[in-house]
Amino acid sequence: MPPTLLFLTKNGLYPSVLESCRPKPRTTKMLKSFFTLCLIPVFGLAHSLPAKTIGQLSLGTWLENIAVRSNGDLLVTELWPTASIYTVTNPASCSGGLKELVTIPSIQGILGITELPPIPGKPETFVFVGSNATGLSQLIPGTFKAFAVEFHREKNRAKVKVRKISDMTEKSTFLNGVEAIPGVPTAVLVSDSVKGFVGRLNTSSGVFDDAAFVFDEMAPIAANAFGINGIKIRHDYLYFSNSNAVKIYRIAITGAGFPVKGSKPQLVADLSKVVGFLDDFVFDSHGNIYAASNSDNSIAFVDAKSGKSRIVLGGGNEMAVAGSTAVAFGRTKNDRNTYYVSTGGGLFKPVGGTKTEGAKVVAAKA
Repeated sequence: MPPTLLFLTKNGLYPSVLESCRPKPRTTKMLKSFFTLCLIPVFGLAHSLPAKTIGQLSLGTWLENIAVRSNGDLLVTELWPTASIYTVTNPASCSGGLKELVTIPSIQGILGITELPPIPGKPETFVFVGSNATGLSQLIPGTFKAFAVEFHREKNRAKVKVRKISDMTEKSTFLNGVEAIPGVPTAVLVSDSVKGFVGRLNTSSGVFDDAAFVFDEMAPIAANAFGINGIKIRHDYLYFSNSNAVKIYRIAITGAGFPVKGSKPQLVADLSKVVGFLDDFVFDSHGNIYAASNSDNSIAFVDAKSGKSRIVLGGGNEMAVAGSTAVAFGRTKNDRNTYYVSTGGGLFKPVGGTKTEGAKVVAAKA
């Protein structure tokens, strides 16, 4: 997600045109209203992909990140106005909608979330970060905390538990992306978009090493700009986006999740001719990248073989994925080729200067 600042963005090149089905109002136990839509394309332009909204909150909300459970259900974090995690059960069915799972009263917003590698006999566990805030995208430095949400089975009943892992460090200014380390169930990596580093959090001790990765390519390119944002590990490399540089880099890492000695970031893709901002991203099974552009209201695609990029969903003046924040692929046989997009509803930068909507989750075929 972006900080509160102004920057120029480019219009998306290939907008998609969608028609909504009749909305179905629902209400959570916390009296938060939300509704479910199934959106289908009326007609597609050359580079548009079919998409549908599978869950949407009320106006004035911002969804920030997505994780996919082993059973296929989605976990979606809310940055504003409350620190909640929502779930979408069986998202491929387009029938579950967004349901509030947990709310953390000690903070005002949640950002990145990731699943820890499983341990036999232990509950399915996800780690996420959040902080206090004075307003939309106005996070308070030094108030960041890390939590674990655990899915237990007790007497054949599912039970969700949340526990605090760490108060992080006072240096933490805008913790954002969170990524698990393959084969390491006791640590995660966390990016700081304002300070420009990736720290390593020991989830057992709560110790946060904020000096694990510090490279120029992670830093903001100017005052009031955003640096490193989304982070992903693939094939012994840590990949990361630099938001206002509009570039994706990678750096070699060890099995324990530290930089290989002497390694430096390598440029993977420059998307500055396609979008003006990069948020979170994901890889498909072929190594191609799908990246959210936030205020550019689109999803950008990077071809793994050619390195070329293009818009595949939405566009600068389109509402299809207004304020796109994160992307995640499904994990079941029914949706392995479907990617899910969380949005901020255009709150940070209204579409066309005036249009906003409730935060939502959109499904699109790759």
